[in-house]
Amino acid sequence: MRCGRVVAAFVLLLFLCFVSVSCSPRKDQPDVRIGVIKALGTISPYISERVGAFQKAGIKVELVEFPSGPALMEAFASSNLDMAYNGIAPAAIWRAKGIDLRVVASANSGGHVILVRKDSGLKEYPDLAGRKVATPTTGSVTDTLMRALFLKRVARLDPEKDLTLLPGMAPADMPTALLLTKEVDACVTWEPFAAQSLLQYENAEVLFSFKDYWYEQHGRNYPVNVVVAKSSFIKEKPDLLKKVLDAHRSTQDFINNNPEEANKLIAKETGLDERIIEKARESVEFTWQIDVQDSLAMLQYAFELGYIDQIPSPEQLFDLRFLN
Repeated sequence: MRCGRVVAAFVLLLFLCFVSVSCSPRKDQPDVRIGVIKALGTISPYISERVGAFQKAGIKVELVEFPSGPALMEAFASSNLDMAYNGIAPAAIWRAKGIDLRVVASANSGGHVILVRKDSGLKEYPDLAGRKVATPTTGSVTDTLMRALFLKRVARLDPEKDLTLLPGMAPADMPTALLLTKEVDACVTWEPFAAQSLLQYENAEVLFSFKDYWYEQHGRNYPVNVVVAKSSFIKEKPDLLKKVLDAHRSTQDFINNNPEEANKLIAKETGLDERIIEKARESVEFTWQIDVQDSLAMLQYAFELGYIDQIPSPEQLFDLRFLN
């Protein structure tokens, strides 16, 4: 009988030890999980890792990489991702689909151009009428800029009637389609793909620079990628969010204040030549400060195209308290 009690006590002890181990937080668990696509405009968190910005902030961050925006959106909605780096237009689209998030900082601005062949005869914007133009994913920042800003406001062309847009082409495939096989007459792309094309192909030239246009109109660059956080994460772990954004700010300042060193790190992360990164940065700016007015102007374009049903108010979309 006594032996049975000893065995029972031993079993109970093992069970309690198992529960204790299972329920205790693992030491290797990250404090924050951030979804990101490894691209030039969203490269900042990777540079944060390289320069030790997260470590200096006293946090352990796991960067979860995705191949595309839709894949990131799906994971952000269904998994335990806390934050993400993505485009301002997709952020509003995600929110409209029911994902409770807020934009908490900027990631980058600028970087989009329309490329053509020098021998294509395309010299004026209306010359695109009747031509084939490669564009990326419908609903992306690039697509929104092309349709609502350039075609409707600048070139005065109807994107549905006056030319043929070919959506869904990967930016890495655009130079081949434009400059080698000549399947398209123009393409709207972004950095570093634009710089790569201009450096590699003598027949490539810029027909339109979105950065130059925005500077002419507004005296600054236009917003592209932002940092978003789930509302639940903001509410439950504001101190962690503040530390992440402190690391983000210090990284952006490092990139801007140390261009040569930063370009080397960005080149290593992206696998691109430093010359490409240097040229790409002529039209791309890394910043943590976000211009709410310009962001809402971008969302106005998405609204006009039917990508979102309504333009959210600043209070609904932004929470910039943690940048102070």
